[in-house]
This record gives sequence, structure tokens and C-alpha cells, in this order.
Amino acid sequence: MLRFFARALGLLFMAAGFVGFVVDATRSIANGVVAFTPFGEIAYGLFKERYLLLQPGVERHLHPWIWEYVVLPVTLAPAGLVAFLLGLGLLWIGQKPREPIGFLAGP
Repeated sequence: MLRFFARALGLLFMAAGFVGFVVDATRSIANGVVAFTPFGEIAYGLFKERYLLLQPGVERHLHPWIWEYVVLPVTLAPAGLVAFLLGLGLLWIGQKPREPIGFLAGP
């Protein structure tokens, strides 16, 4: 059951990533300059003030290095790319286990 939810969320995130790529490409063509929507902008639109508490929380409770080298590059990355990679990860987690090679499956 958990694999089903992981695959379903993975497909939704991959679709959202594709839509994000199309929107960014359309905006880039219309403006004549390459432009993309950063993931941080989408996160701020969803979480408002809680997003602003992310940096102090990570620096205080984890380590400032994690904010600078892990979280900050993710927030500056294109939202379509982040959604697409998250979807791929969820699809990989939700895949069916492989059958072992060399063993009889039936009687």
C-alpha cells in the first residue's frame, strides 16, 4: 500500500515538474531571455512565514554548513527540476522488488 502511494505521488511530482518546465519554457520564449521559477519562490508562496523560519532553524538545530551547501542550492534550483527529481526518487522507492535470479519461482 505504501508503494502505491509513493508511485502515485511520484507520478504527480513528475507531472508537476513537466508542467513547470513547460511554463518556464513558455515564459522564456515570450520574454526572449532564459528564465525559470526557483523552488524557493514556490515554497514561499505555499508556506509564507514558515519558509522564512527555515534558514534560522536549519542553522540553529542542524549546522550552518547544511543550509549553505545543501538547502540553499535546492531553493535556488528550478522548481520543475526539483519536482521532477523528487518524482523520480518516489518512483524508485515505490518500485516492485525484483525477483532473484537463479531461483525457481514455482514448484
